[in-house]
Amino acid sequence: MRKICLIFIGIILFLAMSVSVLLSHISSTVSDKNLFSNTLEKANFYDYFYDSLITLLVEDIVENGYEINGTNQNSKLVKFYDNESAKKSINLYIKTLISKEYFKEKTKLTINQILMLVNNENHDLSIDYDFDIVMKDSITDFRTLSKDLKFAQLIKDILSVESVEILQPLTEDLGFEYTEIEIKTALDDIFPDEWIENNLFIIHDSVIYFIAKDTDSFLVTIPIDDRLELAADVIKNKLNEDDILYDLVLKKLLNPLLENNLSNITNFGYGITVTQEEVLSIFKTLAPKDWVGMHGNNIIDSSVSYLISEKDDLSYSIDLSDRKIAAAIELRKFGKNKLDTLLSELPACQNFIQSSLATSSIAKKNKPSCIPGGQLAINIFYDDMIKIINDEIDKFISDQFPSKLDLTSQDVEGLIGDNSEFIKLRKNISDGYSLTNDDLISLISSEERSVDIEDIRSLLSGNINNKNLETIIGLEIREIDEIRSYINQIKLMKTVMFAIIFMLVMLFAFVSIKSANKSLRFLVSIRNTSFIFLISSLSIGLIIQSVKLIDITPYLENISLPDIENTFPNLSKELNSNNFILQIVDIKDAWINEMFISTLIYILPSMIFFILSFVYIKNKEKNKKGES
Repeated sequence: MRKICLIFIGIILFLAMSVSVLLSHISSTVSDKNLFSNTLEKANFYDYFYDSLITLLVEDIVENGYEINGTNQNSKLVKFYDNESAKKSINLYIKTLISKEYFKEKTKLTINQILMLVNNENHDLSIDYDFDIVMKDSITDFRTLSKDLKFAQLIKDILSVESVEILQPLTEDLGFEYTEIEIKTALDDIFPDEWIENNLFIIHDSVIYFIAKDTDSFLVTIPIDDRLELAADVIKNKLNEDDILYDLVLKKLLNPLLENNLSNITNFGYGITVTQEEVLSIFKTLAPKDWVGMHGNNIIDSSVSYLISEKDDLSYSIDLSDRKIAAAIELRKFGKNKLDTLLSELPACQNFIQSSLATSSIAKKNKPSCIPGGQLAINIFYDDMIKIINDEIDKFISDQFPSKLDLTSQDVEGLIGDNSEFIKLRKNISDGYSLTNDDLISLISSEERSVDIEDIRSLLSGNINNKNLETIIGLEIREIDEIRSYINQIKLMKTVMFAIIFMLVMLFAFVSIKSANKSLRFLVSIRNTSFIFLISSLSIGLIIQSVKLIDITPYLENISLPDIENTFPNLSKELNSNNFILQIVDIKDAWINEMFISTLIYILPSMIFFILSFVYIKNKEKNKKGES
């Protein structure tokens, strides 16, 4: 019966020790600052992540390109000019920026800090990745990367998409449109690669100096007034094609201004009238394309001078004195032709009364109903009629046709844009394009979270703490209290198991004493308990090693990552490949090896106690036999 009890106690002790070893190793994994990171180190996970996963992530990003969503729900994909070259350049930049040793060091630091936080050894998270130092050392490398990837041209590709969205509604109102090729050519003229690169480097360096606290605040100002003059040349070249500028200036500017001065219908006498449309049509024939184009270009130049603050308003004057003289000549021809047509259509007067009425009408400059004396008598009053018509035309030209058109700021704004937007544009051009603290704050903050500039500076410099994680990323550090609760439960269970093991050992020793000689009873209990401890520990160690032989590959192969697969196909393929599965298996084996090592705290002491007690008892028994 006693043997059965000992066997039963031994089995329970074995099970208790097994659970204790497992709980102890899990507890050590989540609490020991070195065990988990060392496990990853032994499995070469840091090297694998750095050499393979980061490289594949870069490849996916390069192959995916950058999608720009337009305001009209259209999208455009901007890609690198040479994907293979881009992959090599970006990977080289990243590996230069973040060395493998730096990556290992900071990853281990992160693991240690998180473990200390979840184990309540730290109440505040504080990790300094030294991004400010790393970025300052990489300024030259970024310039090399920019040239390798042709950043300037990529930026212009993005700008061309955005420009189509912006220009399309504006140019449609003006009666023309830019093609994508024309926009790209225009951007090349306005923003040469060197100009874009220089300003890109200024922004990049300013961000780094801000992160490194070399400056008190973030401020970048890019002058763009000189770009406006180039843009004006591009616009003029476009508008001078296919009579665009000619029609634009006539229809939207000159004609409306002339309409304000001209009557709807003007009577030159004898029933000869001219409508506003006829006068404008005559003016169009008297406005040569080069003359209209010259004034159109001058209006654009005047607008540019206003936008770059060389002028205080948008006013512009057009001298019409030459056009006025030409208009008078054309209107005289117009009046003569109308009179000739009128007279050719009138019949001869048939009697004295008709002749008297017709003569009276002519004297009153009214349209006669017939010609006194017939067609042969026209010359008697024709010259006088022409003179009267010409006098009326001269009076019309003098009274209604201006010698000069004064375009006010409102007139020009009506041609090229909204008043408030134009004033805002002028201010932006005058001040230059600026990036400030507020831009960084608006970029990172949201309706749910408001941040200050120091939080942003701290985060960008790699100084991670509770405050910037909560305010910027939205990660609530308090949420790890639940994890802490689980860890505390594991630690409590481990302590309970130690107590159970202790009680089982005492019980086993007590039961085994009853079967021993009184003089060696204590030593026998030590021998028996150390033996059962040794056997249990060795069995546990054997089981742990046998667990390594369990093939978990089928379980890992069934894991799918659909979201990653769509976005990062190369990375997803690697995460489902044998390479990654073997890496997980290596981590599992390294973790199990660490657990096997933890069984030595049971094996070695129990082995020592067993051997010593066994030898001592044997010697005692041998001496006893010798004495007897």
